[in-house]
Amino acid sequence: MSGRRKQEIISFKVDEALLHAMEAVFANTQKHVFFSPERKEIALPIYDMARIVIDGEHLGNRPPITCQLSPTSPLTWEKGAVESLCETAKEGIPLCILPQPFAGVSSPYTLAGHMTVHNVELLSGIVLSQLVNPGAPVIYGSAWSTFDMRTMNVLIGSPETVLLRLAGSQLAEFYHMPYHTIAPDTDAHTMDEQLAWEKFATAWGAYLGCSDLIVNGGMFSTGLTVSFEQLVVDNELFSYMRRLSSGIEICDDTLAREVIERVGPRGSYLGDEHTLKHLRSEEHWEPMISTRQIYEDWREGGENDIVDKARDAVSSILQSHSVAELSAQKRKEIEMVITDAERSL
Repeated sequence: MSGRRKQEIISFKVDEALLHAMEAVFANTQKHVFFSPERKEIALPIYDMARIVIDGEHLGNRPPITCQLSPTSPLTWEKGAVESLCETAKEGIPLCILPQPFAGVSSPYTLAGHMTVHNVELLSGIVLSQLVNPGAPVIYGSAWSTFDMRTMNVLIGSPETVLLRLAGSQLAEFYHMPYHTIAPDTDAHTMDEQLAWEKFATAWGAYLGCSDLIVNGGMFSTGLTVSFEQLVVDNELFSYMRRLSSGIEICDDTLAREVIERVGPRGSYLGDEHTLKHLRSEEHWEPMISTRQIYEDWREGGENDIVDKARDAVSSILQSHSVAELSAQKRKEIEMVITDAERSL
């Protein structure tokens, strides 16, 4: 078999897999779906599937999906990506343009030069989308990465990528665009200390940058591995971040001057009405899986670490969670869309 024929077969399998993946997603969630097609022959059937899900309504009115498309660095758009971009813009579906240059490989090694290539590629996508459909919704996308010349490996958890997340948010603000980035990210291959600090740093960079859309929960190993347990841990991390970002409320009630005077020296706030009033407020973060027991109680409880607790949470969620299913008619219509698409491919 020729190399070209092998490549065609692989391409068909990838396209076929995305169609069936979108079928499974539409059947199992009512949440907004973020996806990335390789060419318009895949994008168009997915748009047909999305129309079925929302009862034939125009996708631009109430889009259940966001399409992510990437130029090829440096400074190139492939035919399939451009055609998908044009079809997405025509529909009025939110479009996330996501350049992915690698510093020192497909962009300058300096961070400023790296950002410049990224920005130019992104602006080119904006121009194309607006030529097709002026006013088409576009998101400033970023999956900031650097490149380790010693290991010849792409990095998404380095401190430089945290700086780039912050700089990218400033560019998005300059262009008055919503900002997308990836987090929490790590290049670690196991759930260890490196994973913890890299995920915290990258997530904090995304939060400080006021990102509007953050993706990559549940991933590690430079985004090449995903697990349910890691998804639960990342949910806990983002919950922690949300609490940090909400700050401290300052008002007469929270300053509690009257309470302090009333309780007085050597008094106790444990049973005071003010304490009871604020006991269940959101000011004090309540974790889902983090350990807060004293050491002796933790040992008596089985000495479970964060991964053990995450695994228990996953089991509980999978057993109890249910979603509103698509009607049999909609499932049948989606199957017909996929069958027709596979025939045309």
